[in-house]
Amino acid sequence: MAIANLTQEVSLVDSDFLGLPVQHHIADNGYWYVYHPADIVNNTTQTGNAIELYKWDSALHIDASYYLNSSEPTYAETDGTFAWISETWDGTAKKYHGGAGQHIGTGSNDITGVSENDAFMFSHIGQYGNNGVGGGGDLEDDAFYWDRMYQRNQGDEWEYYQYHKHLPSNYSKFDDGRLTWGSDGFIRPSDKQYGYMINILVKSGGLAYSVPLARIHTPSVGGAHNSHNDVTLPNQAGINYLPAGILKGSSNRFHAFYLEDANNADSEWTVYSRTFTSSSGSFTAQVNYGDFKIQKPTFNPYPGGNEEAEGVQRDYTFSISSGHTFGSYIYWPVVMQAQPKSFTVQLNNQANRYKVLGTDRQEPGTLDGVAIQPDILMKVGDTMVFTNLVLNVHPMNVFTDNGGSPSGINAPGSSGNGTNTVTFTPQSAGTYYYFCTVHNGMYGEIVVSELSTASDLQIWRVTDANTISPGTLERINMPYPFEGTDVYPSALITSVGSNGYITAAGGQSGGAQMYSFDTQIDSSGDISFEGNIVTNPPSNPLRVHGFKYNAENTKYFTLLSGDDGVGTYSGDGLYSWDLAGGSFAGYEHLDYETTTGGFINRNSNTSGHLSYNNATGIVTRKNQLEPEGIPNGTSILQWDIASPQFYNRKEINTGSTEYYFQGIYLSDGRKALVGRVENAPGNLGNELSGDMVLTIVDNENNSVSYSYGLEGDDFVTGIIEDVENNKLVLSGYAKGELADKSKQWVHGWARRFSNTVDSSGCSFESIIRDNNGDYTVAGTDTLDGKLFLANYDKNFTLSSSKKIDIGF
Repeated sequence: MAIANLTQEVSLVDSDFLGLPVQHHIADNGYWYVYHPADIVNNTTQTGNAIELYKWDSALHIDASYYLNSSEPTYAETDGTFAWISETWDGTAKKYHGGAGQHIGTGSNDITGVSENDAFMFSHIGQYGNNGVGGGGDLEDDAFYWDRMYQRNQGDEWEYYQYHKHLPSNYSKFDDGRLTWGSDGFIRPSDKQYGYMINILVKSGGLAYSVPLARIHTPSVGGAHNSHNDVTLPNQAGINYLPAGILKGSSNRFHAFYLEDANNADSEWTVYSRTFTSSSGSFTAQVNYGDFKIQKPTFNPYPGGNEEAEGVQRDYTFSISSGHTFGSYIYWPVVMQAQPKSFTVQLNNQANRYKVLGTDRQEPGTLDGVAIQPDILMKVGDTMVFTNLVLNVHPMNVFTDNGGSPSGINAPGSSGNGTNTVTFTPQSAGTYYYFCTVHNGMYGEIVVSELSTASDLQIWRVTDANTISPGTLERINMPYPFEGTDVYPSALITSVGSNGYITAAGGQSGGAQMYSFDTQIDSSGDISFEGNIVTNPPSNPLRVHGFKYNAENTKYFTLLSGDDGVGTYSGDGLYSWDLAGGSFAGYEHLDYETTTGGFINRNSNTSGHLSYNNATGIVTRKNQLEPEGIPNGTSILQWDIASPQFYNRKEINTGSTEYYFQGIYLSDGRKALVGRVENAPGNLGNELSGDMVLTIVDNENNSVSYSYGLEGDDFVTGIIEDVENNKLVLSGYAKGELADKSKQWVHGWARRFSNTVDSSGCSFESIIRDNNGDYTVAGTDTLDGKLFLANYDKNFTLSSSKKIDIGF
């Protein structure tokens, strides 16, 4: 694949403030926004602030009752402010808003009663207004805002509604700590639960501490605020905990992470998580993953425990809100302290000049054995092993200068100088030289930079579960450009169909890159480079704020920020691109033929397909070709003929006659089949009666069958897997259950009531239930022409009956 058709769709200016790049600021449906404070210098004005809301590359028009002014019809005026998060990026002070967003979709606001075609929520904590002297600031907008943009009907302008403004007075008393983390999606589609994480101020022993609080909103209809479940996450008091985000998992759960500075040493951080499950309505117990050399964030929330002292909390390096749930795993990026690496090179000769073949801290292939005396790049603590293939005529030493022998001084950390194998582990940064001790002009530079300030970008993965097992943690190193970076790189993860994708920036190559992986990614890597999204000099590093796929036009979108230099990057804004490389083969798919009113199976690359929304259960027919990339939460319907590959290879034999009505694939790859079995040795019924049967077939096609039944015919006709509770749920009916009660001729009303052996002579017309819960049925006996009344108790047992002859 390759990056193609790069376009800057939206160009942003200095008054457009993006969200801090630690979470997804583009929702799955393409909604995103920028913050426009009235005071773009200090953000200390309560009124006149606005957001500009986009769907992909289009700014949404705001209803005149809610826009900022007529000259800016896409700016929606908000109540209050968004706290600014200040960070120093590439030597320059940068400001980002601390809000989060969440797409809702169609629903009815249970507070206003308005039916909405579409809606988008955004949450934020107000600006506290640090003024550099402690004790609060110039504004102290100490509120949590839960706001909504909505559209009544398709094509209408958008309206603003604020139905929640929370003033508990225990939010962080410094702006950097007033960040809202979003979970990139809701759970429980029937009423849409949303997960957020914020900081709160707590007291222990009279001292102030910062701890993360997870907030699960439980709306009743369409995303409107009804109640919220607030949980302070850490177990132990008297410790400052750094929030690390919250992310939607599968099976209606949210995963919340937070960090502790292990032993207050700044060198290692302890990682914790807790998981909210919708079924329980609560968070599971705290999970401790251990201590890791995560790159140090800037974190000193309340110096000396003084709540009025202005703290600092920025430079996040661990953010699960930047991650993604894909398959049965959760993936997220983590910036680690760079670790020393080992390299090898071979030295050869060309006209008394060294040629170098091997690897170093540069892009693989740079030391290609062709370039003459290239620079070798290393970090302090790295180890380089030189194999000198021309030792007899060109012995080599590692020197501290290029003066040559005999003035050359062997570099500290070098050994084996002048032999076939020279090893160099630099002890300090600087420029060193690989030098031929016979020819003064035969040398090249070894440029050594600091390791302590460098970073490695990793992708972490755990199994998605109600209680995550730390033993499932895998840590995968990103490729070369994100090893030993000089700035903290940023990355976001999403998936399209069967592939996961990573957009990352801040690496040694500059610009922003796209990578792909499948669900089997593990510690061995398997991350593929798709191409440079944009190019920009490494001296002008970029940051990633949003990354999603638009299935409607099959384009990828990302929000980028940073100073532009020389390349395809054109400044802050929204960029789109395609993945090109080979024609799309397509796939067979199901369509609905409107003229005949029937379904039809379409061949690959044929227009007309059915798209199923997993959240709403709605099937929509589309006229286009089947999509190459299928967005999350959507399925393209296909016709499957009873899994012929399986049935052609496996004969199930229980020793009796089996009838299977449904089969499913379980999450672990096994098959589960349900139906009934006749004439099994344990059958309780009469001849030709049957019992329920469940057959499990493992991945080696070995099967085991289970049967159960009562007197009479028993059927099981459906099966689903309840993954969250580790159960199989079967549905069907058991005639034997009814037979024990009355040996009825017919099911339902009027069993045991007849005039002759042929009960079909009774025609039932009406039924009533009295205050005791008993029933009276009225009808006509068509055999003798008489009316009848029959009385049944609440258990449907016949208690009395009476015939009435009215003489007709």
